[in-house]
Amino acid sequence: MSDHPHSESHQPHEVQFGPFLFWTSLQVVAAFLIFRFAFPASFFAEISQPWAILVWTVALGIPLSLFEYLYHRYLLHSAVLPFLGSMHRAHSHHHGLTKVKAPVTPKTPDKLVTVESDYPIEYEHQAESMMFPTYSISIFFALFLVVLALPLKLLFPGAPVITAMLITVTLSYSLYEAWHAVMHLPMDRFWSKLL
Repeated sequence: MSDHPHSESHQPHEVQFGPFLFWTSLQVVAAFLIFRFAFPASFFAEISQPWAILVWTVALGIPLSLFEYLYHRYLLHSAVLPFLGSMHRAHSHHHGLTKVKAPVTPKTPDKLVTVESDYPIEYEHQAESMMFPTYSISIFFALFLVVLALPLKLLFPGAPVITAMLITVTLSYSLYEAWHAVMHLPMDRFWSKLL
């Protein structure tokens, strides 16, 4: 083990994608089954247009990317909406466990200092609040169904926007969680092997 101050009291962390994949897949399948059985005519009309699904999936990725940026930047980093308070606290807690400090002082800004970094998630306790709760994708499905897919379906009734929205949310959410985990991988146990 390393000489990290927590090394004796905490176990090394390994990213566990199994539970994430299981719960995410279960919710994606459930969403498609609900769509299929609640609105069979729309479901079959939409899945018969694979190229249009692809185009709409890419097109819906733009507002979802903007949402992710604004959500992270303005809602997770500030407590402006009371009902998102628990997410703000969890996100702040995550940043506290993965902090980077450089003790630079205003009197000597040019002085080289040792940077203390807990950014790599090397110990189990650091992984707390790293990922969204398992039910998050269902909330994102509901949110984007109401604010994006249904209005677009009214504007473009023949377009496969419901299917594309489910796919886009799934891809955005899954890629965000995977990339976030990759960004926190330790240099010595992962990145140095690739460089």
